[in-house]
Amino acid sequence: MLGSRLGTCVRAGAVTAVAGLAAGGAMAAGSAVRAGAATPEVRAGAATPRAGAATPVPHRKPPDLIFHHGQTQLPLRIIAFAQSSFPNAARLAEFPAAMVHSDWLVHIEEGFGVPMHPAPIAHGFVVTNMPVIPPFPTSTSQLLDSWGEHEFRLHGIRRSLPSFQTVVIIFQRCTPPESLDSSGCNSHHPKFLGAGHGPIDAYALSLNPQTGSLQTQLEHASSVASHEVAEAISDTHLGWFLHNSDPDHPWVGPPPAVPNPHDPQGGLLALTGNESPFVQDEGNNNTEAADLMNGSRFYQTFTPPHGAPIRFAYQRVETNFANEHRDDPGVPPSPQAYYNVTVKSDWYGLPVDGSKSVTVTGWTNSTNPHFTWNVVANVQAWEGSNNTQAIFPAPDSCHVSGATHHLTNGAHFTLTVSAVPGQAKHDRWCVVQLKSMLDPVSTTGDMFHHWFVGFIEQ
Repeated sequence: MLGSRLGTCVRAGAVTAVAGLAAGGAMAAGSAVRAGAATPEVRAGAATPRAGAATPVPHRKPPDLIFHHGQTQLPLRIIAFAQSSFPNAARLAEFPAAMVHSDWLVHIEEGFGVPMHPAPIAHGFVVTNMPVIPPFPTSTSQLLDSWGEHEFRLHGIRRSLPSFQTVVIIFQRCTPPESLDSSGCNSHHPKFLGAGHGPIDAYALSLNPQTGSLQTQLEHASSVASHEVAEAISDTHLGWFLHNSDPDHPWVGPPPAVPNPHDPQGGLLALTGNESPFVQDEGNNNTEAADLMNGSRFYQTFTPPHGAPIRFAYQRVETNFANEHRDDPGVPPSPQAYYNVTVKSDWYGLPVDGSKSVTVTGWTNSTNPHFTWNVVANVQAWEGSNNTQAIFPAPDSCHVSGATHHLTNGAHFTLTVSAVPGQAKHDRWCVVQLKSMLDPVSTTGDMFHHWFVGFIEQ
């Protein structure tokens, strides 16, 4: 309802997770496991394989996140403002209440050491007066801080609670050339810059409505919002992330990648996640917990006290615990089989006048010996590809076939990357994404899983 408060986590409500996960009514304030929440990760026997899981062939795991010791975790207050013209605005205003009752948030809190007491707080509002993003670059704080403070006062909410981290979700349309924080219309999670806010208070921007049915648009918007909320929780100020400080030589470190004596194809192994090609997931030398699980989904249904059930989609998020103890680096654990590819090394040499071939092997924990998925390769990033200040960004110097490969557990194919004549130069680099997908793409679980391998032109 327009402008109405949607309540906090202590109110009545029900949550149902897909694929048979637990459901139930709201628990008392301060309970560590909230309404409908599955057994928390560290008490779920996560070191054991998923029930009924088969043994996958030997494989490497994605890099662990690195904690930078700048973020002190606090209990959560999650607030959403949905512009009335944004698709599903009224249902998205319920998203904070759904989130604080969700299995998803329990796993995020446990994965990143967020206190569960006191219990998280939720508010959600539909608004008609959210500032329109101007057709020139501006910052989120310049656009929304003053407006947000007015809305907080209007609804009787303190703009900051010193003992909580406040994350404000914004559902608003953005169309180029509109741009926030030099990020164009890409959703992101900028820190509050105005006075009177806590050191890790942040926005979580969900800016681009999806086309398709209303339910498709709802699930896209909530998934994007959960991605940014997760990264606001884990990395508003020097938290968990990977970063490469030398965009011209991302394999150098320190410490530099080293030769892999067990790779007959002559690759290099990154010694930390900062030198991994996974850092180039979004082409900007930086990656965070949700970025590492792009393409993943977790669905859970929430029933407001006086409304119909709403199925929201959440982005699954990598945690170091999940990565180290399961054949699935994401939380919440997926009720479906996990599948991906592995390559022996992180970086390979690529002759500037030739090509390089690398063996790619598929693996899965599916119990079905005939479980099959598709893999497609694309050049995800290259030196200069993210130079937003350049009038003419650097052209791609690598080429890879867009052929689709069909894999089962232990099957493999040869990935061949070619240098682009006239563009490839000594010490330039590119990163290839290997995207694994089911056919048809899942609508009840993860849409795809990715792996990255880098090539150094020499």
